[in-house]
Amino acid sequence: MHHNLNFCTSIAALLLLIFANNNAWAATDKQGKEQTDAVEHRILHFPQVSLGFVRVTPRDQGSENKSPALAGAQGTVKVTVPHGCIVSLDLRGKVFQNLALLDAIRNEPIESMRIGFTSMDDSEEGTTDRVLAHVCLMRNLEEINADRSDATDKGLSLIHDMPKLRIISIFLCEANGSCLKEIATCPNLRKLHFWNCQLDQSNLKYLSTLKKLEFVNVSSTRLTNDGIKLIANCSGLKGLRACNDPIDDGCINDLKKLKYLNYLDLAGTQITIGGIRRLKGLPLTRLVLPLSAGTVHDPELSKLFPGILIQHAGPKRVSKDDLELFAPVH
Repeated sequence: MHHNLNFCTSIAALLLLIFANNNAWAATDKQGKEQTDAVEHRILHFPQVSLGFVRVTPRDQGSENKSPALAGAQGTVKVTVPHGCIVSLDLRGKVFQNLALLDAIRNEPIESMRIGFTSMDDSEEGTTDRVLAHVCLMRNLEEINADRSDATDKGLSLIHDMPKLRIISIFLCEANGSCLKEIATCPNLRKLHFWNCQLDQSNLKYLSTLKKLEFVNVSSTRLTNDGIKLIANCSGLKGLRACNDPIDDGCINDLKKLKYLNYLDLAGTQITIGGIRRLKGLPLTRLVLPLSAGTVHDPELSKLFPGILIQHAGPKRVSKDDLELFAPVH
């Protein structure tokens, strides 16, 4: 009887050991599969003429992205795309002389396009607008960056009804914002950078139709309190950058309507500490104040906005070279 009990105990222990090992192997296999699933290997097919450079960038980083170029956009290019990242193409070189080359990559798995072209003589005038006519046919795009280009409202108005588009960046372009009427038809747009342009702020009225819009940058556009009133209709906004704009405490009541606002950059504006205190109740976690509001830590603001990060900054300047090369004539 004693031997039978020992035998049964040994068998039970062996079965438990096998069960535990199977679970461990299953967990290891699952972890390995998750790691494999977290990385995507893509093969991109470009013409035998270089279109520029390929990058792999974090999704939704937009104009803040500083990822290095991985390869030239020519021939067959293999890229590894980690989870949460996208493939970006920086257009350069001969593609601007032969825009039909863009049609060859219309269905390639590329999510972001950076144009960055400005005309140097009359024969090149309108090139970026013509590029946009081809780029906007790429329905998989999530980001379009036309910074430092000669894009106009005519070309930017071609950006419409793009179902996956999440970010648009327009910096130092020849646009006044009338293009926003068409851009506002992109249902999943989340971030709009429209800065250092000659904005007609009445065009901001179109933004209220963008139900998923979370961030707007309208710095250095001569935005006034009336423009803030229109932006306040974007009820889901979480971030607003309005640096170097002539807004003051007269816009505070409209800013208070942005109930989800957690990031607010007011460097170079005329907003005062008194105005900021009136924003009590907003879920602000990061705030950039103008130097005119003082640089001394204000303990009352920390009480009004628990856990907030407060910075002070002066006017944010565009480089002299950028202004000479890209800024529109005011």
